[in-house]
Amino acid sequence: MDGVNLLNEKEENNYFLGGKSMDTTNYIILKEEASRCLLCHEPPCSTACPAYKNPAGIIMSLRMDNYKVAVKKAEKAYFTAGKCQVACDNKMYCQKSCIRGKIDRPIRIKMIQEILTYKEGM
Repeated sequence: MDGVNLLNEKEENNYFLGGKSMDTTNYIILKEEASRCLLCHEPPCSTACPAYKNPAGIIMSLRMDNYKVAVKKAEKAYFTAGKCQVACDNKMYCQKSCIRGKIDRPIRIKMIQEILTYKEGM
């Protein structure tokens, strides 16, 4: 078994990312959004975030198939600064500053963080 399968074990249409169960749709959304990131040297999304969440670091972990670290980073940001819409009063500064938006549309950073930090009953 290779290293990727240890993190992406598929069982009954669920993926386990960083110890977290995720349905196929959310898995595909995360992979697609992360693959669109331009991996900026000085990411404007991270510098624009008033809560210092570092969305570029989370997306980079997803791009490198390091789901365990991506989940840990997202959960740490969630517990220190709260949900994205609360942290910046739903202004989404990170998405507005995303360079990818000049090509087609910005990375859906808020959605990525919501998927990674979703827990039943929260």
